[in-house]
Amino acid sequence: MAHTESPPAVDNAHDWYAGQFETPMNDRGNLLTRRWGAMRGVADRIRKDAGIKQHFRTLQKEWLGNLAGKRVLDFGCGQGNNISVHMAREADYYLACDLSEPAIAVLRGKLDTQGLVDAETIAGDFLAVEFPQEPFDVVYANSVLHAFHPLEDVLVPLFDRMAPGGMLVTMEPMKTSLPVWMARRFARTFRTDAAFNWPFSRRDFRTLQRYFVVEAVQGFYGWSKWAVPMALIPGLEGPATRFARRLHAWDVRQANHLGRGLWRCNSVTMQLRRRIDMHFDGPVDQHDEL
Repeated sequence: MAHTESPPAVDNAHDWYAGQFETPMNDRGNLLTRRWGAMRGVADRIRKDAGIKQHFRTLQKEWLGNLAGKRVLDFGCGQGNNISVHMAREADYYLACDLSEPAIAVLRGKLDTQGLVDAETIAGDFLAVEFPQEPFDVVYANSVLHAFHPLEDVLVPLFDRMAPGGMLVTMEPMKTSLPVWMARRFARTFRTDAAFNWPFSRRDFRTLQRYFVVEAVQGFYGWSKWAVPMALIPGLEGPATRFARRLHAWDVRQANHLGRGLWRCNSVTMQLRRRIDMHFDGPVDQHDEL
């Protein structure tokens, strides 16, 4: 079915994302939101210590490929990461944008420290009419697209501002697994950022394919997500990390294409290619929520 959740009242997107630099994301909002954030913090440590985070960053960098002569957009960049600096160094033209002025200031400092003074940064709204209408060859959107609902609100301007055949590299949360869908739906009732959090359903993947060809895909936190409840038990975070590392090897083999292995995952990173022409293959199934 279509999205029917009734999220709590929240500040506008600009205030929410700018505010993370005054109060850490996992310490914001009401008590239940903060407890959910604490659990996410444990999951983040597991991902890092088990090598999962490094794996998807390595994949993203490989997919970006040779950026010489390319015009690159770092979309929803926050304060940037090592890939942001890499793109700014290698691309012919680099533009980073985010709603948060404090985040952009942090990234600007990183770029200037590296001597990348020609790299451009904008604190502004990608959907605004005045946003630079560049024919971007490459767009890097790391955990950004799921903030838009409906998804086409961001896919249309992305399509319009990318060169034909341009590449989009993204990573997004998903809710295609029943346990994940149930957990996210429960959490949504009290999350203060619910208005900006729409994890991908299978329906969203079909919508995505109207505008982009999925050239490569890798799901994460499929089997390995089950290490997180184990890590919540005092004294078991170390064993849980080792358990996650072994389970991650299964996810790598089973979740590298659209299908059952991917649908059990909590997150996905993709290499997408902008279609030369819009592609429509019939109406999207409005009843497929997972």
